Amino acid sequence: MKYIGHNPNHDNSVVVLNDDGEVEFYAEAERFGDRQKQTNFLKPLIETFPNINISEEDIIVVVPGGGTRTRIIPEYDDLLVRKVYDDCLFYNGNTLRPSYVIDHHLAHAFSSWCFRTDNSERLFLAYDGAGCYACPNMKMKSSLVGVISEKEFYKIDDAFPIMSSIPIAGIVNAHGNSAGKAMGLAGYFPDVEPMQANSENIIKILNSCLSDYNSQPQYCNFIDPNEDDLKFIASFYKFIIEQIWKQVEKNINKFRTDRGVVIGGGTCLALEINTRIYNKVKGDLTFGPPINDSGLALGAAAFAYFHVNGRWPPPIKTPSLQALKKPLPKFGPQDPKEIAELLSKNTIIGLLRGKAEAGPRALGFRSILASAMKEENLKMVSEDLKGREHYRPLAPIVTEEAFDRYFVGPKGKYMQYRVECKKEAQECLPAIVHKDNSSRPQVVSKKDDPWLHNLLTEYGKLTGHPCLINTSLNAKNKSICNSFEDAIEDFKGKNIELISIKN
Repeated sequence: MKYIGHNPNHDNSVVVLNDDGEVEFYAEAERFGDRQKQTNFLKPLIETFPNINISEEDIIVVVPGGGTRTRIIPEYDDLLVRKVYDDCLFYNGNTLRPSYVIDHHLAHAFSSWCFRTDNSERLFLAYDGAGCYACPNMKMKSSLVGVISEKEFYKIDDAFPIMSSIPIAGIVNAHGNSAGKAMGLAGYFPDVEPMQANSENIIKILNSCLSDYNSQPQYCNFIDPNEDDLKFIASFYKFIIEQIWKQVEKNINKFRTDRGVVIGGGTCLALEINTRIYNKVKGDLTFGPPINDSGLALGAAAFAYFHVNGRWPPPIKTPSLQALKKPLPKFGPQDPKEIAELLSKNTIIGLLRGKAEAGPRALGFRSILASAMKEENLKMVSEDLKGREHYRPLAPIVTEEAFDRYFVGPKGKYMQYRVECKKEAQECLPAIVHKDNSSRPQVVSKKDDPWLHNLLTEYGKLTGHPCLINTSLNAKNKSICNSFEDAIEDFKGKNIELISIKN
């Protein structure tokens, strides 16, 4: 039997688990450019990967995008609901109706739970946009709080609602990730204070977020911004972060009872919140790399497995999960030591290795790597190669052993925390130090990724610093590269050396 999770909405994706609960297939729509806008992603994927072999006996769980919901299993309350889709799932021209439809936020929690370190009972916090209804007096919930363990899960009905970061999208005219840009601005203008809750601007913005999301007024823009625009957005972002944290902290204080915490949902990409949670729970924080809506299919597939077997699928140890159209070819040096030598000579590397990462951040499988010792590499990589804004930082990748030499803060292997940069990082690695002296490192251990750890170690032997720039391998307005052909197309004529490690 197979267990299939499908998110046919924003960040649509498909995940297939085998009978042992292992990931057999994982694909996000953005990895397949011509399929990005598919409302039903399963049919074209089956056409591309006919070996998926989905049958009518398999369990299919879908994450809905709205519509009528009907309770079917009382103990799951309204978190698990059935809905008939006439045109949702297809296989060889025949409709396969979903077995179940699962709550959006519950799927987020289950997705992160797949990356747990053990089965100990934990409090889960899942929170993100829920469309425009993202304020405390929301018409739709934008968060879910509950408890999850080896053999059960349940929601907490009297939990405090958690505000979303989605109003940021409502105040700016932006191409792409407006919340990510706002987060960069918050660090770029460290002296800008959060807006006051009773200010005229806040009242206007939050009122607009309770109206039709698509007709919200744009208070600022990212298309041709002036400095006042950018500071306005930075100030509003800082206000949002403080409001989210107030509710998150209330839930942890009231319901944690010494349990660890699992977080999920797009708002969990906010580094400041994650770091505060980590400190609050003394490091017992579970986080998965597909934290945005691309992880919903994984959460749905995990539930399908749990529902049938009474236990969760085994923990996932790597973010390298994405399906490949075809095996990667051998192109360029294959040995980490040889690649380290190129990087030590200030060559910018575009690395393709194994399966691409699940989730929105590059973690050494589809990465642009460059020296962090050259301050000019920030502009060269971020602006010239990728077409990003000047105020957005670049993240570092560093060995676990060297982290404390450069940074103060939690060690995150999925770039999920904001840390402070020590004096040595400021002086020797200027390309990865943001204006507010912060950074977002990926910390690599020899156990988790020996190949990548070896590369950083060899680079450290040559330069004295086992730390590099690491950003996603994609051009402006393009999804992260999946195939070698994607990378060739994205970076034709650019100052980058592509290296593809043969499968």
